[in-house]
Order: sequence, then C-alpha cells, then structure tokens
Amino acid sequence: WQSVLLHRTADTAVAHRWRTAHFESEPTSLAPSHLSVSIYEIGGSLFLFPLQGCVLMPAVFEFRREVRAEDIDLLGHVNNLVYLKWMQSAAVAHSDAQGWPTERYRELQAGWVVRSHQIEYLQPAFPDHGIIVRTWVADLKRISSLRRYQILHDRDGTILATAATNWAFIDFATHRLTRIPAEVADAFEVVTD
Repeated sequence: WQSVLLHRTADTAVAHRWRTAHFESEPTSLAPSHLSVSIYEIGGSLFLFPLQGCVLMPAVFEFRREVRAEDIDLLGHVNNLVYLKWMQSAAVAHSDAQGWPTERYRELQAGWVVRSHQIEYLQPAFPDHGIIVRTWVADLKRISSLRRYQILHDRDGTILATAATNWAFIDFATHRLTRIPAEVADAFEVVTD
C-alpha cells in the first residue's frame, strides 16, 4: 500500500474509532485501487468496515486471456472478431466483479445491449501470446454508457488495440430503452478521459 491516513477518535470507552482511513495502491483485478473504511479497535484487535459509497473494486478492470489456436486467422495472427469477443467477456467480467452478474440482470429484467463498437488495431497478437484487456466505464448517462478498452500484450505492455463500446440499457420484456437504475449506476466508477 502506498499511503495510509488514520485519525483516531474515542467513540466509547470500549472501542476506539479510527476515522478517514484511505488506502491507495496500483489497481489490479485482485485488489482495489482505493478503499475508504472505518476502522474500529476493540480489545486490541482492528476491524475494518467499508464506508458507504466507497469503491470496492478497481475502476479500471483487467481481464486476462491466452491466445488460442482457434483465435488465429489465415494471416497467422488473431482474427479481428476475437477482439470483440475479448471486449464482451471483459465487460461481463467487470460487471460481475462489481456485483452485477448476468443472473442479477435477469432478475431485474433489464440490462445492457451494444449500440456500437469502435476498434483501432495497432499491433497484431500471435499464437501463445497472453493478453490483458483493460476496461473501464468512461461515461454513464440516463440510458447509456460508454466503455473503453485497451488490449495489451501481457509480457511487455505493448498496446495491441484501443476500443470503445456504446452500451444502451433496455427492458428485457419490451426491448425498449429504459433508465439505468441507481443500484446499477452506483456499482461503477466513471473514469473520465
């Protein structure tokens, strides 16, 4: 962890509350980039409780994949359509990590559909390459969201492609656009350009 700020205040004779705890680290898919918590000291032990509205997962999500033989086209590199599959899988995994798996959207009877994709291919990916898809929500409006992506080589960080997807939120029964519920919007931190 890069920084820890703690301010101790006595709430009761039994428990001491440490206010305004803020942790920062390099974001990964396994650890949050930042976390705000209340820390209580009770009987010599520290207990951490997330503060209301804090981000528990990284704003920029990393999704890892290995290039497989079936991903390769006649030119000997990853087929362009595979990048779309990686993007879709990364978006779904990010949503799942934020507490919105497919089943939860099904229960809500509403969810995301793609309006458009934009991809700029910069370098090819080849067999036996590992790739990282970084994805984040760049904009969140009333009924739509813009998600951005960087697709990188996992060994040296070379950017293979940059991309964006415009998503729309629809009612599953009517197939019409509908307002993004607050509980969905609140699950994602917007990372502005």
